[in-house]
Amino acid sequence: MTEAVEVFLWPERPVGKLWFNYRNGRESASFQYDPAWLDSPDRFALEPALNPATGTFHTQETALFGAIGDSAPDRWGRILMRRHEERNAKNEGRTPRTLNELDSLLGINDEARQGALRFRKQANSPFLAPPEINAIPPLLALSKLLSASERFLESNESDEDLLLLLAPGSSLGGARPKASISPTQTIIYEITVFY
Repeated sequence: MTEAVEVFLWPERPVGKLWFNYRNGRESASFQYDPAWLDSPDRFALEPALNPATGTFHTQETALFGAIGDSAPDRWGRILMRRHEERNAKNEGRTPRTLNELDSLLGINDEARQGALRFRKQANSPFLAPPEINAIPPLLALSKLLSASERFLESNESDEDLLLLLAPGSSLGGARPKASISPTQTIIYEITVFY
């Protein structure tokens, strides 16, 4: 199975197309730069393995290219996303899906995603962010965020706690929980919670 995703540089500059490949339980990716990106005098390589040239690039031993994978959540975000899927599956009476690299990359809030890359599946469609977590909690929610984090670490979180943690937490990488807090629509701060 193969799924295609358009890749943009913030806010809406086309960079290329990314294909996620699933074969025999193995994940890989392919990438091709957009011709307009290659024709631009201010183009640059997204990473050394993706030299700005025509043709298709393929991952060798990883599921994603490094620069693109940096937009996906690290350990904390993946734990939250997995727990969220488990909770949804339980509520819907089904077996939880195993989340793959595409799920991790595309299942986080576009506004709080690390880096300047954005993703969408079709031309003229919205940039990807799950509808139930499409807003960063307001500054006034910090006490709720801390309480939800504490309950999560004790494995006593509610559905509401998971949704609150998923909105800011899954978009940022690293081993520690983080939150993007936006007091205005133009500035985003990162707060790390230490335990």
